[in-house]
Amino acid sequence: MERLKNMKPWQCFNHFPGMHNIANKARMAQVLGRMARQFPQEYNFYPRTWVLPAEISSFSSIFDEKGKSNDVFIIKPDAGAKGRGIFLTSSLEQVKQSMQKEISVAQRYIRHPLLIDGLKFDIRLYVLITSVAPPRLGLGSSLGLGIGSACSHATNLHPKPRLPTLPLLVRIYLFHDGLIRLCTEPYVDPYTTGTKQNMNDLQAHLTNYAINKDSDNFTQAEDETGAEVSSPEPNSDYNCKPITLIGGEQADSEVVYGLDGGALWRR
Repeated sequence: MERLKNMKPWQCFNHFPGMHNIANKARMAQVLGRMARQFPQEYNFYPRTWVLPAEISSFSSIFDEKGKSNDVFIIKPDAGAKGRGIFLTSSLEQVKQSMQKEISVAQRYIRHPLLIDGLKFDIRLYVLITSVAPPRLGLGSSLGLGIGSACSHATNLHPKPRLPTLPLLVRIYLFHDGLIRLCTEPYVDPYTTGTKQNMNDLQAHLTNYAINKDSDNFTQAEDETGAEVSSPEPNSDYNCKPITLIGGEQADSEVVYGLDGGALWRR
């Protein structure tokens, strides 16, 4: 916030203050944990998560005296990308060895994920948020973040979000076309494979382009005309297929704090 206070009227920035709190896996886990403690019903949508090594004591308590567990956990490096360093395990010793290298996040692995033709997938939706501030802060109707930039008049934004006395105006633009990324190997529940040998088959468990691009089952994405979609960069996340949620170019919704968030998706 100090940097924003010193900005000149003609200067712009392109990030909300504090974005690192959701851009890093460990900080995101901590933020979700705090919200789950305050709003348990609203934040029960994600699996049990531990930040390691800070929460190693709690994490260790769910393993037996031999350091084994009947559960499967997915371990992700805090600042990793493209699937690097991610692994599945039921061994506490393996987790402790990875902790010696870097901060990581451990999550209970989702046993019955949604599948498309037997394959795990993820969906990328593109959203432009132009306002997150209550009117009483005097920010006007838009911060112009995302595609554009936000100018220094946004420095009045309070660094610690609080429930406002007036309705919180959240203006969101949802792009109707998204991307879907697919694994290249059929998903097999690691809990039912006895020795859980398929935990090392990352092409069945991770959708990252960098993990799947060398598979014999990898197919190049095509657009709605049937033309191949080229990856703009050799290692970019374009291992995906175009999808259309509703049709058209974009939709916008104004959501007021305290109302049903489902209205956004229905529109």
